[in-house]
Amino acid sequence: MVFSSLPFLYLFLPATLLLYYLAPGIKLKNGALLLASIAFYALGEPAYVILLVAATFSAYVFAPRIAKNRELAKGKVLLAISVAINVSFLLVFKYVPLLAKTANDIFGAFLPVPKLQLPIGISFYTFQVLTYTIDVYRGKTEPQRSFAKLLLYISMFPQLIAGPIVRYADVEKQIEDRTVSVPQISSGILCFVCGLAKKALIADHAGKISSSLLGTGAMSTIGAWLGILLFAFQIYFDFSGYSDMAIGLGRMFGFEFMQNFNYPYISRSVTEFWRRWHMSLGTFFRDYVYIPLGGNRKRQGLNIAVVWILTGFWHGAEWNFVLWGAYFGAILAVEKFLLPKFLLLKFLLPKIHLKVPSAAKWAVCFFTVNIGWVIFSNTDLLGIWHTLEAMFSYRAASFFEVSTAKQSVLFLAFCMLASTPLAKNLATRALKCPALMSPVGSVASSLAVAVFSFAILGLCTISLAASSYSPFLYFRF
Repeated sequence: MVFSSLPFLYLFLPATLLLYYLAPGIKLKNGALLLASIAFYALGEPAYVILLVAATFSAYVFAPRIAKNRELAKGKVLLAISVAINVSFLLVFKYVPLLAKTANDIFGAFLPVPKLQLPIGISFYTFQVLTYTIDVYRGKTEPQRSFAKLLLYISMFPQLIAGPIVRYADVEKQIEDRTVSVPQISSGILCFVCGLAKKALIADHAGKISSSLLGTGAMSTIGAWLGILLFAFQIYFDFSGYSDMAIGLGRMFGFEFMQNFNYPYISRSVTEFWRRWHMSLGTFFRDYVYIPLGGNRKRQGLNIAVVWILTGFWHGAEWNFVLWGAYFGAILAVEKFLLPKFLLLKFLLPKIHLKVPSAAKWAVCFFTVNIGWVIFSNTDLLGIWHTLEAMFSYRAASFFEVSTAKQSVLFLAFCMLASTPLAKNLATRALKCPALMSPVGSVASSLAVAVFSFAILGLCTISLAASSYSPFLYFRF
């Protein structure tokens, strides 16, 4: 079950909210939310509920012992065992088939390649277990004595499947005690429907066009560029839409989750792009891998390489994701080490003006990111070459590609505008209008937001009813 499905919107979510709001006291509310979360996961992966519970139980068992021995060598050993157990779940289900197949292809081995179905959300909830046990070891939080509360943190359905990666320290107090206000519910509904619109009205449409243009050896230059641009917008609106829905759902239940996207396509460097894209994953690798390895203090280049190879591996059990991680690691290394030296020319040769216009910086960044999406979107390495070959050599377009390009011009322009903070800024300014600050104006603005939310929900419902099943892209990562 996904958030953008009619059964979720009109059956599961209303029933869960009703059960939650009717439950008296925080203990019963937590129980209702835990029950709903386990049911949500079981509807998609009934057998792997056991794996989810096992991962949580391992953290529940190890955390108190890690805390008790955090000043001793025994604490490090216990932490290493806990991390190894949870990472092993990820390795077995996500990477063993890839490694066995690769060994067979390269070395002529005859290893059996297990056909394991990847548990939904395992990359996300594994990282949450890791942040919990590591933060306990670091003394940033104390072990949770209630297994039910810890399981609620790990399995909470709004962010279970595709993030954002929520740290236990950020929601610890909210699990123990929280209230839900009407403004918070209203804000949650608005955030949820905006995320739903991103998915149902933009990402799905972009995906349909993109998939019809990419993936064939006969791609034209126009078809390849248009397909990749549409894929770039598909993956952004798909994933940021899911994050918005998760944040909105969290607010409906009294939780505040961290922002996961901050308009990455307005970035003027790749470094800035990755500070704005999937922010919870970026901060995870920064705080739990990059800084412990030495960060900026020592072996910085090696640390960047390790982080980005791991980032690529995390995204999927295919070699194109490793190549994608290496690509961005190399780009970030260039920005970190080579560009500053180049810019020193400005001081050595003051008569030469090296100021690069912001528009040019944005264009270079956007171009670089889209080349990365070529690698990301093709699990077949030969497909990467075919797409790049079509993009950078002239190939005549077919009638279908030309007509698709003409029909997509306005949609591409809309996608670009929608990926900027323009609409949000205009809405914020409008709501700060003095006329709306009065009691009557406040009621009118609240009604306008409610009407807007239900109108968007209606449009999304029509779109979802008329379309085929379309899961979130990040469900397979």
